Amino acid sequence: MTTPNETIRRAAEALDLAAAGAKQCAAGRWYVHTSDGGYPQRIIDNAVLIAEGYEGPKLGEPVVIAPFIASMDPKVAFGLAKLLEAVANADLADIHAAA
Repeated sequence: MTTPNETIRRAAEALDLAAAGAKQCAAGRWYVHTSDGGYPQRIIDNAVLIAEGYEGPKLGEPVVIAPFIASMDPKVAFGLAKLLEAVANADLADIHAAA
C-alpha cells in the first residue's frame, strides 16, 4: 500500500518527466489556434505545432481541451511538479488531522 505522500511524489515525478520531454520541442509559451470552424485545434509554440486535435465538444459547447493543454506548457508543468514535490514532503497526516 502506498501512502498519499508517495502517490503525490510519483505524480510530481511523472509531471516533471513529461515537462522535460515537452521542453525539448518547445521554446516559449504555448497558445491555441483554431480555424474559422473551430477545428482543428492547434497548440502552437513560436509557430511550431505541438499538438493538433480534431475532436471536441458538441455543437454549441465551449472549446476547453486545447486551452487546457496549452495552459500546461513546460514552464507551468515544471512549477506544478515542484509544488507537488513540496506537498509530498509535507506531513500530510498532521495537516489532515488539523483540518
